[in-house]
Amino acid sequence: MNTALSIGWAKKEITPPFETPLAGFVRRGEKSTNIVADPLFVRCLILRSEQIQAVLFVYDLLGFNESVGNALRETIVQETGFNSAQIILSCTHTHSAPPTIELTKCGKINPVYVELLKEKSIKVVRQALRRDQPVNCLFNRFHLPDLSVNRRDASQVTNDNISVLQFNKGRSTLGVLVHFSAHPNSVCEDRISADYPGYVCRRLEQELGIPFSMFVLGTAGDTNLLVNEYSYSEMERFGSEIFEAVKSALDVGQPVEVRNLEVLERELPLELTPHTKTGRLEKKIKAINEFIVDFIKSRGKHPHKGALYRKISWILLKKDLIGVDPDTVHFVALALLENNQHYLSALSRNDRSSVRLRVQFLLLDGLIFIFVGAELFAHIFLELEQKFPGKKVLLCGYLDPLLGYIAPEEEYKRGGYEVDEAFLFYGAGLPFAKNTEQTLIAYLSEQLSELYARENGPNKRELKLL
Repeated sequence: MNTALSIGWAKKEITPPFETPLAGFVRRGEKSTNIVADPLFVRCLILRSEQIQAVLFVYDLLGFNESVGNALRETIVQETGFNSAQIILSCTHTHSAPPTIELTKCGKINPVYVELLKEKSIKVVRQALRRDQPVNCLFNRFHLPDLSVNRRDASQVTNDNISVLQFNKGRSTLGVLVHFSAHPNSVCEDRISADYPGYVCRRLEQELGIPFSMFVLGTAGDTNLLVNEYSYSEMERFGSEIFEAVKSALDVGQPVEVRNLEVLERELPLELTPHTKTGRLEKKIKAINEFIVDFIKSRGKHPHKGALYRKISWILLKKDLIGVDPDTVHFVALALLENNQHYLSALSRNDRSSVRLRVQFLLLDGLIFIFVGAELFAHIFLELEQKFPGKKVLLCGYLDPLLGYIAPEEEYKRGGYEVDEAFLFYGAGLPFAKNTEQTLIAYLSEQLSELYARENGPNKRELKLL
């Protein structure tokens, strides 16, 4: 099969050569470490079709705030001359890497590390640009049950699809892109790790001899791996199952004849609005203060057994606080206090604001990647799957800048970390409006309808950069 697509690829290690706090878990208490369980990488994939190029970077990091993301984009633009819209910056969302987004009491961003990322981004894209291999593509998507669970409600659905995009030259596999949806938070130890996405890539490259692999995270906002405990060994166990599934999918996928490559960039304005009243928030802050005072008086014997006790236990990945280090409990309570004081301040100022959500589309004819700067729930993929049955759409979160969780409106009735607390850890001040997911679904549906209509229409355009 003839194809107009060629690729260039490279990876560079981004493990910090110095001690660093690790982003993702407030339970770590911002402790620094230089212990490396496995290395971190930035991977770069350049897709070319005639004069059109798209550049996909995936970093083994939690995510980027606007400042870090913009710094990397500007560096790459200056180095390559690409339009910013051609550059897609995504993260695997590992919870065991240096902070590149500042979550409350989860470590500060180190400017030295940002400079290291800029340097490695330049080197990796230079190397990828030197490669230009024509390829044929195979695509395979199937269900991978019993590996993930809805972490908010185990009875609810997850997106258990796994997708494999294989790049072949003749009979040789040059690269594999894997797309799956489960939080990479299994390794909550004080060790640097790329978690299971890095594990899968490492085995594809080392055991199968595939020159290049890349892991793109999907709708993982409400989904975890179904681990028995949060540990490195459990991460390896599930990573091994995913690797074996990917291995079995190689060379049996459907051919994707890529005649046209297209890159689109959009920004969707989203409203931020309070979900509570000042009086209720003041009571919440009072309760946290009382917990802290009683906790200190009781010398860490955790006198409360109410909602706050359960919340702190959940944050610490524990059923209760018995035997937990008192300093850790105190640290988490102070983080919750700081968050809610910021929320109260925003309410007192009567803030009403909005943010702009970056959305990027990467089209390989009928195969469409959608990258979104948020943590998405499985529900949004399932809604789009119903609206566009049989279409090859890969919905990916964790684009830059990462703004936080976008949850279905009904989840706000249930409450919980993702809707009640996470926006405060992200430093947003105010949460997204409750109808935000529906706004995003309507927007993506409109865009996909236009793209598919154009694909089948007589006036098909080959490139649109905004």
